[in-house]
Amino acid sequence: MSTTAALAAAVASIGDVLMLHVARERGSELGLLLVLGGVLGVVAIPLYALGYLAASKPLLPVSRSLAAVVAVAGGMTAALGAVIHGLTAAFLRADLAAGRPATDPLSAVLAWGPLLPRLWGVGILCAAIASLAFAWPVATGRSALARWLALLNPILVSIAVGAVGLGSELGRAYLTPAAPNLAHVVFFAVLRALPFRGRSPDGSATPPPRR
Repeated sequence: MSTTAALAAAVASIGDVLMLHVARERGSELGLLLVLGGVLGVVAIPLYALGYLAASKPLLPVSRSLAAVVAVAGGMTAALGAVIHGLTAAFLRADLAAGRPATDPLSAVLAWGPLLPRLWGVGILCAAIASLAFAWPVATGRSALARWLALLNPILVSIAVGAVGLGSELGRAYLTPAAPNLAHVVFFAVLRALPFRGRSPDGSATPPPRR
């Protein structure tokens, strides 16, 4: 599931880049790229729910409640992310049709009215809840996951990637706005590649003793 989610996040990130390129250039001939970028994100982002479900499983021996929070809040993050991506494509298409000039992504979102910022707010809240519910038992060593993996939760990685992007014009145009999807690439890929501190002889996860 983590593999599927990581690939989906990579596809969604490509969709981000295509849409951000259209937003930056604002050429009417870029309409096909906009449609492609929108479709990629709308189709791929719901698959993040599989990644969050996979992330919740190692927490089951620690706390079924926390595992459920990760799965549910992560699923809501995935659903809202797809809606936000689709609406962004629709609003950008309207801008192209109206011949509005290019602007930075944040200003564009704010100019499109209150709906998108509110959805972003709820989406960030859901992602933060899922990230915290995942990071807390991992960071405290209560799960079978390596403690450092807590630092790679989607919210922290999004902040880090977004901050790096602020250092250059291209970064502000592409890297910072795409940070949430890129963060999910990192989170799901690392979760798949290096998930456990230890494994049993048959390769299955061996959780540490309860504390």
